[in-house]
Amino acid sequence: MAKKGYFSKITAVFNWNPPPPIIIDFDSVLAAQQAFYKKYGLPLPDADRMLSIWRHHYEAIQQEVATLGYDHLLMIPDGLPSLPELWKLMAKGFKPTWQGNNFQAGGSFAGVKDARNCRSGNRLVLLHGADELDQHPVLKATLGLSPSALTGKNLKQIEAIIKRSGHLPIDFQPPGVSTRIKDQGLTLSWYAIFQRQRFDAGGRSGHIDSEYGNWLPSSYSAGRLVFASPWDTDFRRIDVHAVDADAAYVRLGCRPSRSFS
Repeated sequence: MAKKGYFSKITAVFNWNPPPPIIIDFDSVLAAQQAFYKKYGLPLPDADRMLSIWRHHYEAIQQEVATLGYDHLLMIPDGLPSLPELWKLMAKGFKPTWQGNNFQAGGSFAGVKDARNCRSGNRLVLLHGADELDQHPVLKATLGLSPSALTGKNLKQIEAIIKRSGHLPIDFQPPGVSTRIKDQGLTLSWYAIFQRQRFDAGGRSGHIDSEYGNWLPSSYSAGRLVFASPWDTDFRRIDVHAVDADAAYVRLGCRPSRSFS
């Protein structure tokens, strides 16, 4: 049941990192997100629908911000184009995306399947806005871990989840902290939108994730998990791959997220 009244801001203190508190202003986010989608000729986030989700999940959103330090809110509208079309639009002006052999064998962008719980639009997605994975303690904790380590599941269990397009949750305990990281990973489409928004807004290096790549545990390709390599500043492109869930790379981590619909 949606809460009564209108709570325009989330304010919470991330318990891994002392104040100042994290503030997420719904009205400012809505205006910025609508401007972005309009720029690319995409469906706009519906203000009433997004506000309804925000109100309904207000306390849960605030708790997630306090627990895992989420400081960025992404709005996913209904009616977005297919991934091949969306990726092409979000990579406009970049060099052609290099695709790994397994990714191509899985049907390239057209062959990617998202976890069933991530397929619909009209969503609010919490994530971290840090430029690089080593700039936030939650993101840094994921570096060098395989999807098996990130999820606490073995290869056989993950393969079964992928086969049915099920939900593959992130669930692991970083050393030295009391908080367990339990949420979900991004899809390739959500990551495409996020990285384009950050690129358009400008950043430390002109692009996020130029040092580290990202597992995208909510997108699957022919029985494998998708990951995006670091932004290549020389070739001006992001590479995409699909590999088995027990693979691990030093320069690869994960951006956890939490979506609400």
